[in-house]
Amino acid sequence: MSKTINKLSAEQVENALLKYMDITYGVKYPSVKEEDGEFTLKFKWKRKEFDKEEWDGILTYIKSMDFKIISESNHYEGNYDPEEPPEWVPTIKFNK
Repeated sequence: MSKTINKLSAEQVENALLKYMDITYGVKYPSVKEEDGEFTLKFKWKRKEFDKEEWDGILTYIKSMDFKIISESNHYEGNYDPEEPPEWVPTIKFNK
């Protein structure tokens, strides 16, 4: 008998966040990557910081999926060249 380990992929986490955020805030641009069991959520297409209520809601939702927040920054820093991606976007790192 094989053991099943309940592990979410980065794509599953991204899809859950996308659904939550689209329903709650109309936001359609989270991106999640996983490396060594740590997820990094970035809002690459966000062009400003989230308001406090939205940001707290996102953090609460991640915690509701039994994740632990490692670090988070709701900071946005644009690039001098408007054709280039921003220097920094709102980012959350979390794991189980």
